[in-house]
Amino acid sequence: MVLPAFRLLSGKAIPVSSKLSDARVGDVKRFLAETLSVPHGRLQLLGPDSFLEDAVPIAALGLEDVSVCILPDALETRFAKYAGVASFDELQGCAELNISHKGLKVLPERFGLTCSRLKSLQLTSLQLRSLPDSFGLLSAMERLARGPNSYDS
Repeated sequence: MVLPAFRLLSGKAIPVSSKLSDARVGDVKRFLAETLSVPHGRLQLLGPDSFLEDAVPIAALGLEDVSVCILPDALETRFAKYAGVASFDELQGCAELNISHKGLKVLPERFGLTCSRLKSLQLTSLQLRSLPDSFGLLSAMERLARGPNSYDS
């Protein structure tokens, strides 16, 4: 059986392996989430009339096209607001960031991946409980300012 074409709502095609032709929708969703670097819970696959159910075999649906919708992440949305940008992904080219005194207790999971070009980060007067694993991807970081109570190890 032939797999449908998978496209983001923007129209961009997402290549998938033909090995997924026997997979269920939920398995395809996990593959796409990994490809797009988002948690699979934030993806929704849409047919022409409805959401696709995870337990259904993808090939059995007989679809030519499937729309891939990335649902917003509430923490990323709030973080973007604190950083003064419209969307979290706008931080990709950011070299300096100050999110002090914003009341954050956690950073978005994709923080290090999205902000990989960050050279200067100020995290003072926050009460962060932990740092996301992706924080280790901040290889361009030259200056990190963190004040009292910013991170409890």
